[in-house]
Amino acid sequence: MGTTLTVEPYLMYKAATYFKKQINAGFAQYLGENVYSSSYDEGEFWASATIVPSLPSGPGAPVLDTLSNLFVYPGGPDATLRFGMAGSADNIRSVQVSVNNTIEADTEMDSFFDLLTTRSISLGLLGSGTAITRFATTCGKHLGQGGRFFL
Repeated sequence: MGTTLTVEPYLMYKAATYFKKQINAGFAQYLGENVYSSSYDEGEFWASATIVPSLPSGPGAPVLDTLSNLFVYPGGPDATLRFGMAGSADNIRSVQVSVNNTIEADTEMDSFFDLLTTRSISLGLLGSGTAITRFATTCGKHLGQGGRFFL
């Protein structure tokens, strides 16, 4: 028995990483030391390791994450990168997120505030079936932690 329905050429799949390296303590006020609220705050979540900036004295420590076996269909729509970050120090810093060595986000974050954003990613960047995502800070003390990202 046949069908009149056409076959779908691809499906949309969410590959995600939920970092659980440490708990980010959330929003703080600096009063000689960081003072945190006892209630749940913005930026309080399981997170990646702290992202340390590159300095003249050393190379810093970005967070790298690799998603493989993505099985990209070249005729489909662009992929979507969604990620969140939160500061863990009371300073301004520039943050960069790149996928396969192509910068997809380059913006500033202030203090302990968070950033949740979405970017469109060209399928050409994912043609190998692997996405190496790099979260880095280019100035400031430290970025803090990446909470999660989806591709």
